[in-house]
Amino acid sequence: MITSIFGKVTFVGKRKIIVEHNWISYWFNTKENHKFEKNLEKNKQIFCHIIKKIVANQIIEEAFAFNTLEEKEWFCRLIELNGIGSKTALNLLNNDLEEIKQYILENNYSALCGINGVNNKIARALLSLEIFEKSENNKNIKGVQVADGYDELFETLKSLGYKQQEIQDALKMIEVKPDFDISQLVAEVIKLMSFKNNEITNKTA
Repeated sequence: MITSIFGKVTFVGKRKIIVEHNWISYWFNTKENHKFEKNLEKNKQIFCHIIKKIVANQIIEEAFAFNTLEEKEWFCRLIELNGIGSKTALNLLNNDLEEIKQYILENNYSALCGINGVNNKIARALLSLEIFEKSENNKNIKGVQVADGYDELFETLKSLGYKQQEIQDALKMIEVKPDFDISQLVAEVIKLMSFKNNEITNKTA
């Protein structure tokens, strides 16, 4: 599999670039805050990944370009996860990868949900990543268990009429320990949201 190519960047767009390699030009999809610059004189190493899929009995190829090998490795791991496609993976690369990695190491589900472009399903998928050296063999299992707890939390609060965005906003304001108790956390979230609703009511009264 091709890891990178050397070529001239002849066009730079918001989410696409064109690279000329051996007199052939290739379209590459990129993340939005990429660092590619147009340069018709010098060859540049472009880390890349090709996805092939069958559409209407035809093989369609999509090419993706990355500034670093680390970004390429993240992308390849992300698209292997359930519920994360190439577009979502590119959007995740716009964030601080070290921050995401730290949240995964800490099994910090609520912090992951606070990242731009991450909902509870994506956060759950991220906790199952196996690309990091975790200090304990059961860390990955623990991460999934934490995610299961949050799934139960969300379902409980949704059944009480709260919206997902309200729940996520409330969780960002609460220090949640990895071994949290569901019933206690539900009570804390309800208390916080009730307090916020009362504040809004008092301001409009």
